[in-house]
Amino acid sequence: MAHTDTRQFDYPSTAHAACPWPVLAEIRAAGSVHRLGDSNRYLVSHYDDVEFVLKSEDLFTGNSEERLAPFDWPGPEGVPPETLGKRTGHVLSVIELDPPAHKIRRDRMFRFLKPSRLQSYRPWIEEIVDGLIDGFIDRGEVEFMHEFAYRVPTHLILRILGFELEDFDWIHAWGVAEWRGGRTFMTEDELRRQSDLAEIGPLITAEILKRVEEPRDDGLTEMIQAQIEDDGAFNIGIVRADLGQFVRAGITTTGHLLSSAMFVLLQHEEALELISRDHAKIRNFLEEVLRMESPLQWIPRIARQDVELGGVHIPEGSYLIVMLQSANRDEGRWGEGACVLDAERRDAIDHLAFGKGPHFCIGAPLGRLESEIALVKLFNRLKNIRLAPGDEPSYKESPTFRGLTNLRLQFERAETGDAVRKG
Repeated sequence: MAHTDTRQFDYPSTAHAACPWPVLAEIRAAGSVHRLGDSNRYLVSHYDDVEFVLKSEDLFTGNSEERLAPFDWPGPEGVPPETLGKRTGHVLSVIELDPPAHKIRRDRMFRFLKPSRLQSYRPWIEEIVDGLIDGFIDRGEVEFMHEFAYRVPTHLILRILGFELEDFDWIHAWGVAEWRGGRTFMTEDELRRQSDLAEIGPLITAEILKRVEEPRDDGLTEMIQAQIEDDGAFNIGIVRADLGQFVRAGITTTGHLLSSAMFVLLQHEEALELISRDHAKIRNFLEEVLRMESPLQWIPRIARQDVELGGVHIPEGSYLIVMLQSANRDEGRWGEGACVLDAERRDAIDHLAFGKGPHFCIGAPLGRLESEIALVKLFNRLKNIRLAPGDEPSYKESPTFRGLTNLRLQFERAETGDAVRKG
């Protein structure tokens, strides 16, 4: 057995929000698994070990009791004990649950994401995307992050759940909030700059109770009725947990994927030309962006028992920082070009940005669909897309998420026949 590396890597940290690549390379070069100082925290950085942890639910649990922000909880009395965190007593999100409770809640959420439902969302997505483009196309300029990338998934979630456009601000704020585990690695000053979300809890509760009293033909009502059908009685804590997971996974991942995809294209002229000329290449390009710029940098796991990983002894109860982004740039998996964009990389879809195993992100197909439709329409309707002069893009101040805070673009309106469009 190899000795545990107890050096204090500066990870996770907001210090690397703009450019995490050097510290990730340093961690990988030193080995796959590292204990952080004398704590019970361990970094897992190589592709094979990250994949093993994600797939081995018998050895590692996702129940870290820290995935949702505290303002969502606690739930009421009567919550089934297997859905409560043992440490906090809070209702667990679906991604924290272990079998068999996990499968029940996951299957319930999947009804919104099965293939037939995804196809029914396509007209909505197209309408949303075209409407947003209509709002800025005549200006020749757009703040892409907040006028488009975040708005596409947020508007779709509003429509699916049956919320109004005036609910955008609080739903969006809920969707992009730093999760509790990420806040552990933020400084006091950074925490003070976080948005105050205390007022969102009552808004969430009010919307749920409206549907209980007066059911509607919308997704939130469907979510509530499915919970009652499965559990035998209405439980606002469980509904709130499922609603929170749906909102937060849906907004952050897609918003960051869209903005990262556009920024990456503007930094790689050959890829931009390829995508502009042949839209059939967009789908694979998005997988490469997910590999290169994973929206979620890492996820937590807890060791269920003593286990050896990467030649390092991991004691039962240890906290694993499972480094998705590091794995997605691991030279041992992707070769010498691991950190080089290849828009036509054949195995790009093997990335771990959406996880793997029983907790693989069930919303992945929806995020892919939204992003593909959005890019196709952008390149059909705009040409000569470029960074606006004098406005430098910056990254979200987060130890967890990889995403831009601003991306100002300029462009011209495309005329029919400006580009060759396939697929």
